[in-house]
Amino acid sequence: MSKHKSLTHQVNSIIYGQLRFGQSKHQARRDEGTKYPKGIFSHMTFETYMEQCHLFVKWLDGMIVNDELPPIREIKDAFDYLRYRNGYSFYSLFLCCNCRKMMYNIGDIDEIIIFDN
Repeated sequence: MSKHKSLTHQVNSIIYGQLRFGQSKHQARRDEGTKYPKGIFSHMTFETYMEQCHLFVKWLDGMIVNDELPPIREIKDAFDYLRYRNGYSFYSLFLCCNCRKMMYNIGDIDEIIIFDN
């Protein structure tokens, strides 16, 4: 049995942990004192993030060697470049970047590896 949960399970756990359906985003902005409060407040955002994150995870599955991934920063640019070369819009790339940022709950993802969450 693997010592790590599947990538899909990890992504689902992270995204479901961010759900804040029924809460006011405006109130969260005031409470947190920020323009961009943490969490997912709408069903449309949830569905978009699930779709984008699962596309990234499906691609990541092919990058695993000996149950390890290189740092995300090194491989996420390759993913974005492939999507761009396949005709995806910059908006689509922006969505994918936002999803990854939300998944890791950090601003800088230089040294984050998917199994370290």
